[in-house]
Amino acid sequence: MLKAVIVEDEQHSADALRIILEEYCPDVQVSNVYHSVKEGRKGLSLEKPDLLFLDIMLSDGSGFDLLDLPDLKYKVIFTTAFDYYALKAIRFSALDYLLKPLNIKEVCDAVAKAHEFNRFADEKDRVKLLVKNLSGEKLKHIALPTQTGFNFVEVASIVRVEADGSYSRLFFIKSDPVLVSHNLKYFENLLKDHSFYRVHHSHLVNLSMVIRYYNGKGGYLSLQDGSSVEVSKRRKTDMIKELGVRG
Repeated sequence: MLKAVIVEDEQHSADALRIILEEYCPDVQVSNVYHSVKEGRKGLSLEKPDLLFLDIMLSDGSGFDLLDLPDLKYKVIFTTAFDYYALKAIRFSALDYLLKPLNIKEVCDAVAKAHEFNRFADEKDRVKLLVKNLSGEKLKHIALPTQTGFNFVEVASIVRVEADGSYSRLFFIKSDPVLVSHNLKYFENLLKDHSFYRVHHSHLVNLSMVIRYYNGKGGYLSLQDGSSVEVSKRRKTDMIKELGVRG
């Protein structure tokens, strides 16, 4: 049984989440609902839950303000209406979130993942990464889920991402490749504002790592790690434009 706490300033949203948990997640028991940062800070220090459903926008501040609690040993699942920058920061930290209005299946899936929480001792590290990213003007670090846990890397250190079935393999300048449990489309969407461009159906490239473009039917790129990546014919024109903008 997971002991859960909800921090949510809209009563109807808190009620909706509680009802879903009661009806579809019998392994979760909601011990309390708090409606502000102030209430949440006091309550969490006393409750010590297994699971926290945390709204991002609260009446007296942000749910992120509760992430600096020193004894953070519970799984955090964010609940929010769409906020592009906040959601992107959460994705960069490989943390879980639910979009409002809440979807029953997504709530159940998030709870199922929470049961695996004890296998990952780096939840607190991912929360620290989130706070660090939110403190700057640009998201600079990313948590990569692997079979053994999470790798924390600088976005700028990624040379390219290569499709490997439903997984992706990330290559770096000074470290070994990492196999990550997300497909290439996931990284294409996540990194599109960070100089990454999909030059081929199986390759996403950090354009700041390009040394030279060799012309041809599609051509290919020479990258700083010594690798070469083919450019598809249909992506060639747009890719050259992207390189020109960054040149």
